[in-house]
Amino acid sequence: MLALVDAFPSSNRQQRQDELLPSLAALVAAGLPDDQEEWLPVLYCSVDGASDSNHRVSLPSLEILRDVVGQVGERALPFLGTVAPVVAAGLGDSKVAVREAAFGVLVALLAVDYEFKVTLEHMGAYLGHRSWRVRAGLVDGLGSTLQHFGASVYGSGHDQVGENEP
Repeated sequence: MLALVDAFPSSNRQQRQDELLPSLAALVAAGLPDDQEEWLPVLYCSVDGASDSNHRVSLPSLEILRDVVGQVGERALPFLGTVAPVVAAGLGDSKVAVREAAFGVLVALLAVDYEFKVTLEHMGAYLGHRSWRVRAGLVDGLGSTLQHFGASVYGSGHDQVGENEP
C-alpha cells in the first residue's frame, strides 16, 4: 500500500487513471486498517485526485473518498479542512457524474457528523459560493441527510421544542 500511496503525487494523469486509482479503489474495497497512519494517506491521495480537472481522475477519486469516509467514520472529520474544497468543487463541476460523486461524499460526511456541526463549520462557507450548483448541492445534501437520518438521530422533535418549559 505504501508504494501505491507514494507513487500517487508524482504520477501523471494517465497513470492515475489507468493504474493507481483502480488499485486504490481495490484497496479501499478490501477494507482500510484502523490505524490512522495507514488510512490517512489514502484519504489524501483521493483528495489529490478529486482536485484534478479531468473527470476521469476526479470522479473515481471522489468515489474512493466517499468510501474512505464511510469506513473511517467520524475519524475523518478532523480532516474536513482538506476535504471540503474538493467536495465543493465537485458539487460545482459541469459533469453530472462528478457532482453526484461529490454529493455522495457530502452525504457520507453528514452521516458521520451526527450534529452536522463540524461539516457545516467547513462546508457552510460554501453556501455563499458563486456557483449555484455548489449552493444547491449543499442544501440538497443537508436536506437529504436530515430526511434520511434526522428522525433516528434527533428523535421525533416533540421532546426538543418547548417540552421542558412550564
